[in-house]
Amino acid sequence: MSSYGLTRDDGEQLLLTAPAWEAALEIAFHHGWRPAGTSAPLGPTSRGTPWDTHDYFTHQRQHVRLSDALALGQALARGLDRDPDICTRVAARMSDRRDTRATGAPALATKDPMRRPLQRLADFAQSGGFTIHSA
Repeated sequence: MSSYGLTRDDGEQLLLTAPAWEAALEIAFHHGWRPAGTSAPLGPTSRGTPWDTHDYFTHQRQHVRLSDALALGQALARGLDRDPDICTRVAARMSDRRDTRATGAPALATKDPMRRPLQRLADFAQSGGFTIHSA
């Protein structure tokens, strides 16, 4: 399973699984976050094309600016506070999209294992801008 490493501008680091990162972006978007766009990584990227500022997924050392990080963290926290079951529902939808061989039970049906990492991400993002890289 792919993982994301996030390094905040103050040096603090956070590791997330790909499903947790994708769920966080979806929850934040549905609770008011509008992505401001990432800054291109310093140095060469593996693309060879102009930087897509809407890229939050390729973990190529792109940077999420302070204002965007704050908005992401606040919207994610709002979603987690307002809807206690949101993590389970989003995880189930993501599992269904990823695995067409699903047995009908969500992959993350245990007592919301995604909530804790998402709460950590909400707190992390509200404390500063960060770089997205591979873990």
